[in-house]
This record gives sequence, C-alpha cells and structure tokens, in this order.
Amino acid sequence: MLWNRHVCAAEDGTRLDAFVGTHKSEWSRSDVRDAISEGRVRVDGKPRPKGFRVSTDQLISIDPKKIESDENSALDLVHVEDDWVVVAKKAGLPCHRVRHQEREALADQLTHHFPEMKGIGYSSREAGLVHRLDIWTSGLLIAARTPKAFSRLREGLQSGDWEKRYFALCEGRIGSKPRWIDYPIDATGKRVIACRSEAQARQKNAQGAYTEIVSRIVGHARSLLELRATTACRHQIRVHLAAIGLPLVGDSLYGRDRESCSPKSNEGESHHLLHASLLEFTDPVSGARRRFFHSPCDRFEAALEQETAIAEGLRSLKPQYGFTEAVVNAAPG
Repeated sequence: MLWNRHVCAAEDGTRLDAFVGTHKSEWSRSDVRDAISEGRVRVDGKPRPKGFRVSTDQLISIDPKKIESDENSALDLVHVEDDWVVVAKKAGLPCHRVRHQEREALADQLTHHFPEMKGIGYSSREAGLVHRLDIWTSGLLIAARTPKAFSRLREGLQSGDWEKRYFALCEGRIGSKPRWIDYPIDATGKRVIACRSEAQARQKNAQGAYTEIVSRIVGHARSLLELRATTACRHQIRVHLAAIGLPLVGDSLYGRDRESCSPKSNEGESHHLLHASLLEFTDPVSGARRRFFHSPCDRFEAALEQETAIAEGLRSLKPQYGFTEAVVNAAPG
C-alpha cells in the first residue's frame, strides 16, 4: 500500500531524502537512498533525485515494498570465491540501475545472492562490479565481495593486467587485414565517434583506443571476429567495427539499416551480437592468474542459419585458443 503525505508549509524547501527520513523513521539512511534511487518515492507522481527540494502542498508518495528480482532471470554464476565472483551477464540486462530506473539489473541479482556486495564498488548501485558491459552485450564480468578485493581488482584493470576478449558477429566480409583498429574515440556524446584523422582527434580531444583482431572466420555475408580490447572506452568495439565497414549484426546505433535480419529479443527489441568471452586476471587474494571462458554459441546461433561455416567454427571453439581462421568463398551472384 502506498504511503502518501502532502508537504506542509514548515517543510517547504526540505531535501527529499530528509523529508522521507523524517516521516519513515524506521528506515535507515540506506533504505531511504535505495527507495529514492529505485523510483519508489515520487513527488506529484514523478520520481525525483534525493537532493530535490520539496514545496508546500506537493504530494509525496512512497511504495515501501522493495523491487524484487525476477525469479525467471536467475544469476548465471560461473565461479564463486570468498572474495569475488565471475558471472555471465545476459543480453538485455543492465549492469546496474540508472537514476529512477525500475528495471531489474545485474547488481540487484548480485546483492540478492551476496548481500555483502551492497555498497561495494564505484557507487552504491553497482554491487562490487569492477567493470561493465553495454545492456545488449552479454558475457563475463567480475564482481568483488569485499572492499579489499575490489580495490586490488580495480588496480589490475587500470594497470592493464587483465586480458579481455570478445566475439563479435559482423555484417560484411573482412579481409586478411587489419589486425588492429586504432581510431581515437570521442565519447562525449550519446553517439560515440571514431576519429579518422589526427586533426579530428585533436579537435575532439579524443581518447586513444586500441582493438586487436585476434582471429576471424569469414562467411558468405558475415564475419565472426575474436577481439582483444586493450583499452576500455565506451562503445569502443562497436564504433571501431563500424568505422572499418563491419558493424555488429543488430547494432541499431552504429550498424547498417537491416531491420529485416536484425536479431530480436523476446520483447521485440533489436540488439547487437557482441559477447565478452574470455576474462583473465590476477586473483586479488592468492596472486595466481585466473582465466575464464564463456561460449557465445547459444546466443549467436539464430543469426547463423545461412552461415554454416561460421556456425561450425563456433561449435569447435576451445577456451585456450579461440578458433582457427577460415574463409568461405563468396556465394555466386
């Protein structure tokens, strides 16, 4: 049942979090913060940030019930240690909630299974996640269960100690080159830009970005690439592939207009086919090297009905070595 109260004259100008804390005295500060960030506190029917100043006669509504995780979207645990876990994120699942977002996120699933993760990370919403993936990018992520593990893992990521590889299904047939894509990236806007000249990069104050093409299978109309990203710019792989004329299959932001062949989610949304397949890092406790592999086969299969060579290559994947490069002759006509 919703809790409703109008702001009185004496409360005019009060911060929203202070207002909620005063009237929900049984709640802790974190309860208040979570309720506001999850959109369960509304001002005249609209979610507002915690620092919003309320005005006289505004109606404050609070849903005291926390948003529960969807039982049908279970957390895919790849490996569990006392100080960290590796998970496989599903395509379409956000890493964490954005402001006022009520959609379930990976961070919600993590804190449901590992309550100690709450409050660990770059922000209180991120549940120990050391790095992120786009909503429609699937694959491996690591999350810390202790602040010490988070700090050490973050240091490893920032120092370049990690190895991260991805599989990308692209529109078009790639040749034997390039091996590297190194266009600097301007990520200041919603749509990231690959700068093709030094002058453009200087003008945009672009960030250096490097994507290595490790191996490839070339089909009749599509290419499957194994990629290593040595930098971590937003949308880096998507933008770099589009810049060389090989956009990801289903990429509605940077791809070609191929609505008829874009893969679809259960909700009917188009989505790109990019999968974080390999993650290697130094264990923050033991100091040993740890390596994990997650196959993209199940996710990519539906888009490979006419690309039997690529499908066979995917099925022969080996965690240590990726796949052997292959080229299929173009279909006649």
